[in-house]
Amino acid sequence: MGLESDVAQLRRGDLDALTALVTRYQNRLYRYLLRLVRQPADAEDLFQQTWVRVAERIGKYDPQRNFDAWLFSVARNLAIDHLRRVRPESLDEPLAGEIEGETKVARLVS
Repeated sequence: MGLESDVAQLRRGDLDALTALVTRYQNRLYRYLLRLVRQPADAEDLFQQTWVRVAERIGKYDPQRNFDAWLFSVARNLAIDHLRRVRPESLDEPLAGEIEGETKVARLVS
């Protein structure tokens, strides 16, 4: 099955399609989250949360949009929320070795 088919099936409530999507994106999505939060346990939790959020909100997904972009924006938003919760003071500090004045939130959003 192709991506569009899996997404369409998930929109109809077929959770087998969710399994297919998780399999398709598991490596890329986990690595993306790990780069954002830097902690494997946090990345794993956010990976699971991302798919729960996808399952909850798939009805709001516009099939005319790029699914990859939508999926990764869901993950990015969860990562930003996580970082604000666990390290609120560190989000406004400059990153070591990065452009002067660039904060972690700015890096996540860009």
